[in-house]
Amino acid sequence: MTAVTKGFASRLGFGVGRTLRFFLNDRNAALRWVKRAVLGAALLLVLVNSFSWLLGSLLTLGCLGLALYALVKGDGGLLPRQVGTGWRYGPQGYGYYDMYGNCHPFGSDDE
Repeated sequence: MTAVTKGFASRLGFGVGRTLRFFLNDRNAALRWVKRAVLGAALLLVLVNSFSWLLGSLLTLGCLGLALYALVKGDGGLLPRQVGTGWRYGPQGYGYYDMYGNCHPFGSDDE
């Protein structure tokens, strides 16, 4: 049988487990709650200092996810079509048709 050395993840998990056991377990109930309060205060301090960074990252991921969802699932038929704009022949004759379908003939007063 070959001997397997412990990897980094194993050592890290063991260290985190020992640290949490130190803070969360104790025979003295009052000391146990003091340790839990200290651990909670330290976690709260770290989260408060990095709150804007965390919130910014979450909002960025949310916006990118919504944009990707809109690109994949979006219906292009709901967008206004501007194919009819420009100089062309239309129902009111030749002229410049704007995005609302109004005709502005060449040589009119509104040019």
